[in-house]
Amino acid sequence: MTVDIKKSYVELTVIRKDSDMFEMNLTASNGDFKGSTQVYDQFITLADFATQLTHFPKTSKILFYEAGVKDSYAYYSMRFYTLGVSGIICVEINIESNVATE
Repeated sequence: MTVDIKKSYVELTVIRKDSDMFEMNLTASNGDFKGSTQVYDQFITLADFATQLTHFPKTSKILFYEAGVKDSYAYYSMRFYTLGVSGIICVEINIESNVATE
């Protein structure tokens, strides 16, 4: 996928999978900053979040999803919320990728 760094986007790509878990690459940009990380998660967790997201924002004011472990090897979270009474949907993304450097 070719992406213009000046546009905001979120890209989730499955790297490998087995019957219960998968490894996913998450890349996100807000137009000024871009980051990525690779995390492991379970299919059922992501499927549950996707189900909640299909009904958002009708049934919930805030949705939160995270994978990995914060302050560890890799982590990311997504928080979906509405902006006031306007109904504009916002997404806050946190990405951590702590790898050893030389």
